[in-house]
Amino acid sequence: MDDILIFSDNVEDHHERTRRALQRLQDSDLFLKAEKCEFDRQEVEFLGSIIRPGVVAMDPVKLKAIIEWEPPKTVKQVQAFLGFGNFYRRFIRDYSKIVRPLTELTKKDQPFLWTPDCQRAFDTLKKRFTEEPILQIPDPEKPFQIECDASKVATGAVLRQQGEDGLWHPCAYLSKSFTPAERNYQIYDRELLAIVRALEAWRHFLQGSPHPTEILSDHKNLTYFPVNVELQERIRDSKLRDNSVVEYITLKGKATKRPEFGKPEDWSDDNGILLYKNRVYVPPDNQLYRDIVKMHHDAPIMGHPGVQKTYDLVKREYMWPGMRKFIVQYVKGCAACQTSKVNTHPIKPGLIPIQHSGDTRPFRTITMDYITDLPESDGFNAVQVVVDHDVSKAAVFSPCTKNITAEGAMDILQRDVYRRFGLPTKVISDRGPQFISKAFKELHNSLGIETALSTAYHPQTDGETERVNQELDLALRLYCANNPENWAKLLPQFEFAHNQRTHSVTGKSPFELLYGFQPEAAGTVRTTPKHPSTEQRLQSLQEARENTIAAHAQAAAAMSRRLPAAQVPLKLGDKVLLNTKNLRLPYVSRKLIPKRVGPFTIVKVLGPVTFKLKLPEKWKIHPVFHAALLTPYHTTKEHGPDYVRPPPIPTPESTEGAEWEVEAILSRRTRGTQKQYLVAWKGWPASENSWEPEKHLKNAQSILRNYKKRHKLS
Repeated sequence: MDDILIFSDNVEDHHERTRRALQRLQDSDLFLKAEKCEFDRQEVEFLGSIIRPGVVAMDPVKLKAIIEWEPPKTVKQVQAFLGFGNFYRRFIRDYSKIVRPLTELTKKDQPFLWTPDCQRAFDTLKKRFTEEPILQIPDPEKPFQIECDASKVATGAVLRQQGEDGLWHPCAYLSKSFTPAERNYQIYDRELLAIVRALEAWRHFLQGSPHPTEILSDHKNLTYFPVNVELQERIRDSKLRDNSVVEYITLKGKATKRPEFGKPEDWSDDNGILLYKNRVYVPPDNQLYRDIVKMHHDAPIMGHPGVQKTYDLVKREYMWPGMRKFIVQYVKGCAACQTSKVNTHPIKPGLIPIQHSGDTRPFRTITMDYITDLPESDGFNAVQVVVDHDVSKAAVFSPCTKNITAEGAMDILQRDVYRRFGLPTKVISDRGPQFISKAFKELHNSLGIETALSTAYHPQTDGETERVNQELDLALRLYCANNPENWAKLLPQFEFAHNQRTHSVTGKSPFELLYGFQPEAAGTVRTTPKHPSTEQRLQSLQEARENTIAAHAQAAAAMSRRLPAAQVPLKLGDKVLLNTKNLRLPYVSRKLIPKRVGPFTIVKVLGPVTFKLKLPEKWKIHPVFHAALLTPYHTTKEHGPDYVRPPPIPTPESTEGAEWEVEAILSRRTRGTQKQYLVAWKGWPASENSWEPEKHLKNAQSILRNYKKRHKLS
């Protein structure tokens, strides 16, 4: 939205009109930039003019440019100077007559020759500008007076109204050169043409005026002319806004500094619209650029194309310097594209290894997870997987049920892990319901065990258990596909198979790091055993564990060196979009779910790749996310503000349709036998208010009761 001017006779009316205008904008999802708004002003710059109570003047900034303007040395520089003059010609009496020597220089195939007449016209026009003429603002309730005149080269006119001092003050000046055919008119016809041009130019003031308009002319014969003329309305389809059309040449020498504009023959004029190679040249105006790109990007028939396709569409009809760069930034700032399109350049942070505790004892730091939805075997349909994270990488597989509770998980840990290896100092897990429950945390806290939960929807945090899970999944498919109810009996064998394999980092098996020897398995060749002393075995075991820790540290260091930290361009206070692939959003079809929702603000940086977001209060999910699930949200001045609607509340189970939060009930009506309520939705603009039957408000009973109570409804 650009260029809104509200004027009033007094402060009270002004505040009321301003409030109504802002309400209309809000209802229509239109936005204003606060820093570009000015309120309660008695002087304002508007469309290149300074408006004060009752009068309008030229902008002093542009006048300063006139004072410093050097005499033109090329045709294009003459065009630039005349373009500035055309914008303010209504302030200058006899404008066309003054600039005629300059306009002659711009004719095609005319040699450029700066004559004394040209210099005189240039100096006269600068002098007229620097005298800062002031025009009175037309009042439609007062009578108008028009003074017309014609010379051999142009017509001129002045529109006047009487001021508070009783004198007639100019409201506008009009001047226009004759065409070659019009120069052959008789003086009578030239003077009459001056009147016709004035009436056409100011018809929007004169038509509907409650007073007759007085026309002054120095040609006496015209007083006998029976003035009863029906002026023909002329409607022109303008592709550019009138206030911006002349801006393209208001900067001195602009044309000569743009070699990409090509040769002079590339330019043409179509009824006042400047064309470059038959494309409309758009003058410097960001809002105008934005309107044009919006038509070719946001419209339903365009479908939000990417940068290249948007650029191809725009350049068919328009051109301006830096057009591609503007379109790149516009598309970058489009909220619809950011939330719905595939992200071809996602954040790809490297995996940051979990810090080693330094303890050489096994099972001091453990990771745990579940493999679920297995066919029932001996009453079980899931496996609890526990892995020694820091030292041996040994695993413990325990059969369980999918809906195991926190107490059940603790019972298995005590039976299969703690009784064999002692209590750990730290338990790493995902955000399963067993691990985030209050009971699980309290049981571990009472034992002095730290619980560390992974970020939401990022299983790579507990990568150790995830890899073991993949290994166990493979074993179950290989050995239980034909006898799926038998997997529980085979689980101890799968555990043994994992623990007797050599680990790629340590070079030893988990079994050897736990017990100091490699167990015998089927197919082992028996040789004469050499039994080292107990002391030697303990020493070898300690050395092996220390070497293991060193190997893990070396692997972690190598991983850290590969971490592309620069690929995580997020910091405190940034706005980001959240990937929806793990969210259960209440849409009818997952195909229609936006790929990202937001934007949300980063309120805490918990690590190089872990961030806490400010989520809506109704969202019952953990607010900490890995950088891989986040996308920076972009706002650009080229695109302007977006209206981003709030996403629906994630639900544990998918529902048949989206449910939105009721903010207020505004009105009531009856359609047939059905009572309906006008509902305002929380976080949505007034344009989205809707009439809903009472049965749709079952989750907003308190708001409904309060509405009925206020309006005394049963």
